[in-house]
Amino acid sequence: MAKKDGMRIARLPPGFAETAFSNAEAALPKLGKRIQAGVPRQYSTGIRVERNRAGRPVLLVAITETNGAAIEAKHGDLKRSAAQQGLDVNRYGGG
Repeated sequence: MAKKDGMRIARLPPGFAETAFSNAEAALPKLGKRIQAGVPRQYSTGIRVERNRAGRPVLLVAITETNGAAIEAKHGDLKRSAAQQGLDVNRYGGG
């Protein structure tokens, strides 16, 4: 173990990040379904799990209506549902 300012710093084993990302990726579809459940059933929604350019898992949930962005801007159902799950909501730019 390395020391910095009198504190011991543990090195993570090789493959730790990939294992953590795989575990997170496996849990994301269930979380996406809970977010979908908070959106009124009159709107169709879709979920997608993918990895961003940095290799981190990302959950995308969207209202798939042609005017889905306008519906979300007016009512905020997705954002509210995600916040109720304890998530920080950001517009995803594909990064």
